[in-house]
Amino acid sequence: MFADDAVLIEKFSNITQGSAVASDTWVGDVCTWETTYTRHKQPNWSDANYADFINVNGDADNKMPCCWMSTDGNSQIGSLATSNLEGGIKSVSFLWAQFGSEGKNTLKLKIAAGETEDFSEERAGGDGANRTTGGSLYSHTFANKTNCQLTITNASTKGGNNACRILIGDITITPYLLYTTKEVDFQVTGASNKFTNTDLINNTDEGAVVYSISENTIGATIDAETGEVTATDAGVVTVTASWEGITTSYELTILTKTVATASFDEDAIIAKISESAPVNEFTTNSSATVEFSSSDKNVATVDATGAITLVGIGTTIITANVPENDDFLSAEASYSLRVVPASWKTETFESAEETASNYASSPESTIGDICKWTAQLGGVKHMTDVNYIPMFGDTKYALFRAPRQGEEKVSYIESDSIEGGIEYIKFRANPTAGEGSTTWDIRVFINGEQVGENLSGFPAAPQADWTTVTISNIKVDGKFVIRFENHSIINGTYTSGNKGRLAIDNIEWEGYEAPKYAVTFNAMPENGLLAVLNGSTPLTSGAEVKAGTTLTIVPTPGDGYKVKSVTVNGDPITPVESVYSCVTTAAPTAIAAEFEKDSSTGIDNMDVNADVRKTVENGIVVIYRNGIRYNLQGQAL
Repeated sequence: MFADDAVLIEKFSNITQGSAVASDTWVGDVCTWETTYTRHKQPNWSDANYADFINVNGDADNKMPCCWMSTDGNSQIGSLATSNLEGGIKSVSFLWAQFGSEGKNTLKLKIAAGETEDFSEERAGGDGANRTTGGSLYSHTFANKTNCQLTITNASTKGGNNACRILIGDITITPYLLYTTKEVDFQVTGASNKFTNTDLINNTDEGAVVYSISENTIGATIDAETGEVTATDAGVVTVTASWEGITTSYELTILTKTVATASFDEDAIIAKISESAPVNEFTTNSSATVEFSSSDKNVATVDATGAITLVGIGTTIITANVPENDDFLSAEASYSLRVVPASWKTETFESAEETASNYASSPESTIGDICKWTAQLGGVKHMTDVNYIPMFGDTKYALFRAPRQGEEKVSYIESDSIEGGIEYIKFRANPTAGEGSTTWDIRVFINGEQVGENLSGFPAAPQADWTTVTISNIKVDGKFVIRFENHSIINGTYTSGNKGRLAIDNIEWEGYEAPKYAVTFNAMPENGLLAVLNGSTPLTSGAEVKAGTTLTIVPTPGDGYKVKSVTVNGDPITPVESVYSCVTTAAPTAIAAEFEKDSSTGIDNMDVNADVRKTVENGIVVIYRNGIRYNLQGQAL
């Protein structure tokens, strides 16, 4: 129900500005008004003389619409009269003032509820200059307790040449008893066949409201004291609330369609972009045609049958909407679809065997979903305690405890070597018991190097919402090892038992491969040859290698020539034990060799213009010149 003294406010916001005419009908915000010689004014007046009246609480952007009633003291009597107001009128209030230069006039309002004039107020006219200055709030409580009309009449007397015009602002009406919602649909279900319309203004201050229902053949009944309707069959009834001769009613349409069901098998799905989207079966009991949609079509699209097409990395919400039809109500279900890169992996420990001792002082190992894990002062646990299932679920997780005081052991959980590199690591963590005396200090290492800061923001006791930790920008290529260490400190004596216990679960990461950069060179420069090897593998110009790769550079001069220089990105390099090499950086590498005349020759008849081809035989670069085989040092083979 509405609180006591709930009101209706007539702002006339639906009415357009117009001239005063002998009679008119206005459909307002609250009710319909019959008017005589009454004109509506828009709330955007620019005349500063009216500012004090039309601005609400001094706010120039919150102007209330106004109307004015005019009388010339003879035949023109301005008035506002409502249609019959359901719910009665307990009180009414509004701001009123003179409209123009009304000197020598006597301004007078007459207010009536029903056919009885309950109130009139008289005041002296203005001095011809003040206009609306001094507008007063009219407020009156009526004794009338019936459904009735409200009439406001300009009963002013004319003492000068000007008409008697009165401004009326927003009209606040306090009804005794009123249903503000007049038409209601109520769906009967097996679990709910009772309804109460709570949109009832009830300002009665004595006696009790009595509720009744129209005669019906559908078996609908009502509680006369509370207004609660009980229904089982479809149909339309009228519900009435009564008090002291005042009545208010609403129409209740009772519906008995079948409640539709809608559900997916899974609430959330993770799919790799490189794979087909997994099927999430949808079921409904409705005969309506289901409408499927995706909240982000850049992640995944869905067709009319619910089939998913993966598009890009990200998360989207897949929704199935079951519209209402003649037999069923509407229903809706949705699930979260996260599309991850092909290199994404997650360790949940669900396939791991529980370690013999969860807090063993010597290393214990178990095989998880992704790899083997070894723990010291920790292990893998399967939660079955009903007191902890609300926080942990009936699941497995890795856990470790803080080292005891004086215990010369490191508390850790460590993977074996994992292929594919790691871009970031994300996991969730939760204390496994009340750990209020713990100063948390959890550290994460990749290949022995700590990544991220020491982690200390964990709660003192298990939580239904686990703490999620993400460490980004790791960018380790190739094989890697994940290691968690628990360096937490127990405040107080801790020489036995297990404290500072933290569970870790849902470890996920994305693979990482370092970028590659082009290596360019001219394999047949003037007066010689140039080969570049990555290990024992010859490269062709334009091949790409990772930063930090050591390349062997083999310049081979032609007959009568020797190496003048070898440069990498324009900078000369010096051979070490007659071998040229360089280490690539995170940028393209340009290698060049230059040869000059040499009086001593290493190969007879080495003509750089001869027919030359290069190949690899048994891992060795071989050069054919005019049918003769040479190695990269120019020696005949």
